[in-house]
Amino acid sequence: MLAALIGVLAYSTAIYMLIVLVIFCAAKLSRPKLPGPSARPLLLGTALIALLVLGLGAAFRNAPRAEPDFAFDLLGLIEFVLIYHGNALTTGPLRLVVGLMILGAGIASIWRLAAESRIKDTLLWVILFFFAPFNALMTGIGRLGYGVKIAATSRYQSVTAITLIAMIVLVLAALPKTASSRREILLRNVVFGVLLACAAVIAIDRSYVANYTARNERKVVAEIAMRQGIEGSQHLKAATPAFGQLDRALPVLRAAKHAPFHWRSRCEGMLGQTIAEPAGPVVGRIETSSAYKVSHGDGRALELSGFAQRNGVTAECIVLVDGTHTAIGAGAPIVKRPDVEQAAGSSLCLAGWKGVAAAPKAMPVCALALFPGEDELRPLDGCQTVGDIPATR
Repeated sequence: MLAALIGVLAYSTAIYMLIVLVIFCAAKLSRPKLPGPSARPLLLGTALIALLVLGLGAAFRNAPRAEPDFAFDLLGLIEFVLIYHGNALTTGPLRLVVGLMILGAGIASIWRLAAESRIKDTLLWVILFFFAPFNALMTGIGRLGYGVKIAATSRYQSVTAITLIAMIVLVLAALPKTASSRREILLRNVVFGVLLACAAVIAIDRSYVANYTARNERKVVAEIAMRQGIEGSQHLKAATPAFGQLDRALPVLRAAKHAPFHWRSRCEGMLGQTIAEPAGPVVGRIETSSAYKVSHGDGRALELSGFAQRNGVTAECIVLVDGTHTAIGAGAPIVKRPDVEQAAGSSLCLAGWKGVAAAPKAMPVCALALFPGEDELRPLDGCQTVGDIPATR
């Protein structure tokens, strides 16, 4: 029980909650009228225990080897929080400015609402507004032990949308309901103009959507490779910019069945099995194949891509088999293919697939598609013989 408790407290979310608990106790001690327990011994004891746990964690933390020493860089943390929010509208150097504008507009609106005693009416939106800032602080503080540069990378920036929506609501709520002076009229017009400009930027500049989509596409293949134990450096980099941390954590994640090891596709469940020769017409094709070096050892593996669809339905997953009809890899649909849609004469979801496979015992390497609601595999055309990878015995 004690070991489990210590393990939980080592997680950054638990550290964040302890910090919040200390802040709550301090606020309650200074302002007894705030809601919650008011017994001073209870509040003091809780705060002291939380501070003791935080102090022990900081003194005896399990710092990784060959990494920078823990250094609390306040400016770096602030920069990370601003970039975290700025990514909601842009991916360029203006992220700092945009993040500052989002947080500044929200805080200014909350300040005005508090001055007008209207916080209770907008409490839900105030809570939602602070969701992304606290999430950014939690993530940034949790990664400072790896250095500020690595702490400034995050996989959780989509939650900024919640804060952005709440900020818009708070700004609109804080505006004067009835403009009685030229200054108030000007303020309302400027705010509406800025909101319309932001909407135009989101509608026109889709680069952040393309970047996010491409990263998600690469992560699907990376997770398949990690579950098979044949990940290369390109797969680790696709999963997270902090790929060195991920590489060291993989054995622990695999043993704990943590994501991405908590599940596998139906095609991955066939790995190692001998697959019978499928019948019926081909439903797609292998278009590219290449060999890559796995991140551990001198072994090599295969990465293949193509498309698969039948009667307007895309494949659920892909099985890769070698010349002995043994399943050695798996793939997943990850990208839209307008050319395939045009040939099929219908709109498809994700017809383009990519997969990875261990070194085959014999060539060629072929692909089979498994469709939703079916158990029978369908053949794909274009079996590949990769010349720069030796077959295993």
